[in-house]
Amino acid sequence: MPNYKSPKTDNSKSQQLTVVVRIRPLFDHEAEKGASKIARKADNKMVLLQDPTAGDPVDILRAKRAQEKKYVFDWAFDEDSPQED
Repeated sequence: MPNYKSPKTDNSKSQQLTVVVRIRPLFDHEAEKGASKIARKADNKMVLLQDPTAGDPVDILRAKRAQEKKYVFDWAFDEDSPQED
């Protein structure tokens, strides 16, 4: 993954940004409408997103696309983690 950095100016200070993600649980009304979970935590830093339309034989444009995407963060929490974590 390329490292994109802002150009430094004379008065800029080195700062570090921590990116944290939490996968929220489905709301009851979402589950009642048939929504499914498309995000899952692979480990403490990686989240996997599943294409919800994967496997649709009618959608020929997505047939050869990756059905799963991986994203890496500084920290990743799943729906079982309390908000306070």
